Amino acid sequence: HSKTAFPLVGKHNTVSCGKCHKNGLNQPVKHARCLDCHKDFHNGQFTQGGVARDCDGCHKPDGFTVSRFTVDMHNTGKFPLTGAHLATACTEC
Repeated sequence: HSKTAFPLVGKHNTVSCGKCHKNGLNQPVKHARCLDCHKDFHNGQFTQGGVARDCDGCHKPDGFTVSRFTVDMHNTGKFPLTGAHLATACTEC
């Protein structure tokens, strides 16, 4: 994989080949976006202009926690964090 357009890094190193290559190892697998393989955990919450944002804007291939999504990034959205919301863990929402 290190010689392909999709080197296996982070959690992808632990996935069995057949999980992605369902039709054999020589068959192409769509992989341009995280959502090509992964379900949208946020159920369209971060869709912009009719297009779901890809996971890698907020998450690393090492796992979904810790998120790259900062308070400053949150505050540019529809629900700025103020008061007690600043002390609420992300996973609570």
